[in-house]
Amino acid sequence: MQYWKFAIGILWCLLFFSCKEDYVYQQERVLVVEGWIDSGDYPIVMVTTSASFSNEEQKIESLDEYLLKWAKVTISNGEEEVVLTGKIDTCYTPPYIFTTGKMKGESGKKYRLTVSYKDFYAEAETTIPHSVPLDSFTVSRVEKDSLYQLKAHFKDEKSDKNFYKFFVKVKGEDDCMRPSFWGTINDEVLGEQAEAVVYQPLRMFYGDYSPFYHHDDIVAVKFVQMGEEAYQFWKAFDELQSFSGVLFFPVTKSLPSNIKGGIGYWFGYGAETYYLNLDSISI
Repeated sequence: MQYWKFAIGILWCLLFFSCKEDYVYQQERVLVVEGWIDSGDYPIVMVTTSASFSNEEQKIESLDEYLLKWAKVTISNGEEEVVLTGKIDTCYTPPYIFTTGKMKGESGKKYRLTVSYKDFYAEAETTIPHSVPLDSFTVSRVEKDSLYQLKAHFKDEKSDKNFYKFFVKVKGEDDCMRPSFWGTINDEVLGEQAEAVVYQPLRMFYGDYSPFYHHDDIVAVKFVQMGEEAYQFWKAFDELQSFSGVLFFPVTKSLPSNIKGGIGYWFGYGAETYYLNLDSISI
């Protein structure tokens, strides 16, 4: 998801902080874990420590000292346990992840994650829900503009309480899937025949942001069902994205975490991925 370009302002907002004058203080480093496992895919975990910020200039390269390349990361599905291997992956920032080709996510199974490094130790559990397929996509022109809005259509199972999330990758713009802007959904707001707008991701260090697409964009859309802990995290993340740059809505709270012994998240997703050429979708 290539968070650290955004994580300089977002991921490390997981810190439990207080503000005084122009500084952000933290008493000690905390283990930060960011991990997920999709149904039908291999896990990805990133391990760092939290950082204290001030109004003094910090170079992005200096963040490497918070990256824990030698951590021991394991996952267990109740039947077997696998130690994940660390490797460079330039899709992410920082470009280092832990993963394995020995265990794929399966819907309905529970996965326990443990992370240890020197005096740090953290653990978390997650269950992968079943995936929900999308029925179709529609594209419509944004009024008085040459941009286009993308909508996804699907059937929501009203017998259950469900939570959904969109991730998006636009060819030529993204190396990895990024969270769709305001792409977190509680099915309480949906009808049985549901539709949802799939907005572009909010990217850091880019020019003017538009949530809409160009007619010739090639887009990958990952649609996931997730548990309530993941919903609460991504809902807070959406709010943080929206309000962190607004003067009258200062961000003063940390993101939710399901990591015991650290902060961050470990989530299971029932995932379906679609590859779209917007030119080929009827308007």
